[in-house]
Amino acid sequence: MTKALVAKGSIQEMSIGMDNAVALMDATIALVCDRSSSMLEDARNGNKRFELEDEIVERLQVRYPGKIALASFSDYAELQPSGILPYPQGMTDMIAALNLIEQLSLVGLKCVLISDGEPNDEQGTLAYAVQTQLNFDVIFVGPETSNGAVFMRKLCNVAKGAFHVNDLAKDAALLEQTIVLMLESGK
Repeated sequence: MTKALVAKGSIQEMSIGMDNAVALMDATIALVCDRSSSMLEDARNGNKRFELEDEIVERLQVRYPGKIALASFSDYAELQPSGILPYPQGMTDMIAALNLIEQLSLVGLKCVLISDGEPNDEQGTLAYAVQTQLNFDVIFVGPETSNGAVFMRKLCNVAKGAFHVNDLAKDAALLEQTIVLMLESGK
């Protein structure tokens, strides 16, 4: 079975007949998803972290068509208007993710960084967040007791956003519930 080139409910699907930038104006939230190699780790029931994330993002785009701007980061960060996240590979350039969050914030989107933590440059990432005074929420999807969780909590404190732990190995449904609450509350 071949995978669709454009996800149902994605910004690109909603932009038929217009520019992606125009369709992006209807979005309310930007999910900036970690697609580094660590997302290839086993999560639950034989699924990898990225597979669970993909399933959740797909369902949410169908449920909230055009409301989710999807982005990814690994060695670089980029918007994914097709609504399909790339296969995980590479490192965790979280500074690139924050740069993208800065741009998405400028167009009025609520930004959410979703990661299992441990960026290439912890101090540089924190310094960038302080310098830019970004405000975004963080959803940590790895083990609660890991170094990644400690870092992500620090980053969230700098960002003055809400911090959520949704360990995909324990309960993937919690990630979906957290994002739904953000979408429905507008917060």
